[in-house]
Amino acid sequence: EVLGRPMWDVQLEQMPAQVRSEEHRAAIRQRFERLLLEPPGRALGVPGSHELTHADGTTRYIKETVFPIQLTHGRLLGGIVHDLTENRRLEEQLRHSEKMLAVGQLAGGVAHDFNNQLGGIMGFADLLRAELSHEPRLAVYADNIVRSARRSAELTAQLLAFARKGRYVDAEVDVHRLIGEVVSVLGRTLDKRIVIEQRLRAQPPLTRGDPTQLQSALLNLAVNARDAMPTGGRLEIATDLVTLDGAEVRGLRIPCPPGRYLRVAVVDSGVGMTGDVLQRVFEPFFTTKPPGRGTGMGMAAVYGAVQSHRGSIAVQSAPGSGTTVEVFLPAIGPNAADDAPAPAAQPLAGSGRILVVDDEPEVREATVLLLRAAGYDATSCAGGRAAVELFAAGARYDLVLLDLIMPEMGGSETFHTLRMHDPHVRVLLCSGYSRADEADTLLGAGAVGFIQKPYDAAELSRQVAEALAHAAPRPPHG
Repeated sequence: EVLGRPMWDVQLEQMPAQVRSEEHRAAIRQRFERLLLEPPGRALGVPGSHELTHADGTTRYIKETVFPIQLTHGRLLGGIVHDLTENRRLEEQLRHSEKMLAVGQLAGGVAHDFNNQLGGIMGFADLLRAELSHEPRLAVYADNIVRSARRSAELTAQLLAFARKGRYVDAEVDVHRLIGEVVSVLGRTLDKRIVIEQRLRAQPPLTRGDPTQLQSALLNLAVNARDAMPTGGRLEIATDLVTLDGAEVRGLRIPCPPGRYLRVAVVDSGVGMTGDVLQRVFEPFFTTKPPGRGTGMGMAAVYGAVQSHRGSIAVQSAPGSGTTVEVFLPAIGPNAADDAPAPAAQPLAGSGRILVVDDEPEVREATVLLLRAAGYDATSCAGGRAAVELFAAGARYDLVLLDLIMPEMGGSETFHTLRMHDPHVRVLLCSGYSRADEADTLLGAGAVGFIQKPYDAAELSRQVAEALAHAAPRPPHG
């Protein structure tokens, strides 16, 4: 379209219409005429890049280099145009990834520390509730503390999901079943003016991962869609199987390899989002909802869940045109193997000598008191080094409840050193993070279980009973 046309006319077209004038045309033409007077072959590029409107209406980012060319009958200007649009997109994607990584590290650290504090709150509230069993009016207060602590733990779980601090269950997941459960939950709370449509075409609708985490992500998307339609509308949840090539995956918010994916689309006819909101939609604590109506963690948790499942996500939205969120999860074929049944619940009461190793004093004290209330002979120490000194002096315990994240001597070093003194020691790991690679490594090396903070009295006693029932580990090789 520009062949055979003066370069100054082409450049003038790229300027805003309101500043185009004969004066601008003359100034641009004089600039190019001056360039013709420069020595032949000398590059006259302008540093940096500028925007150019493509014929299809899209914006491209280009860098131009022009230079005079000496011909037999005069001179003309030659030019090279470098299209930097893909470079610009990759740079923006890299900056976004680095920002999300930094925010994720911060969020994971906050969630870990908060879970430790919640552990103390929940433990003491459980103890208080037991002491007030004959005072129903006061016991209600303890119940409310426990309930609030659990809701706070759900928020930190979303932070950990965003931060990807830990691996979750790895099982075959029927996404259609999860969608059915989400729709069932929504059906009891949804405005009657919102119509739900399901278009579930994926066969088989299978991926691998944590069903609870994926269900939570789908529920967050559906709730956001509901909130975007305060006066009613249409909510569509659709699935199909797609094959993404290299160009398609490069356009997604989370990098992922080309391949076969299970696509889940959540589409609403709501108010939509502006471009600025769309850019920040996955940031933790960013929300457009009024105070008290949202934490800003829903979409951040979705982002973390999709990323931890090696998938990707795309969002399209515009004011007044609704929103479409597409989640891409790695597709798998059918598998006849069923998930293992959940272990039977263990009784709360028990007996045995237990050592609690934790650097948080409130967590230590609450855990010891909970264990003693359940019938155990429990004691504690403030870190790994103190625990090793006890074992080196000949102390032996039926079970060690060992925190993974501690100063000076961390959980992994403590575990291996304890086993040097007592090869048969049973160790139950715990952490304010979700179960992570370090925990999996130690479980493979002989640890007998993992419990995530914050835990209540019932969960603690059940996990302890299961750990004590576990066969004593074999001595480490060598």
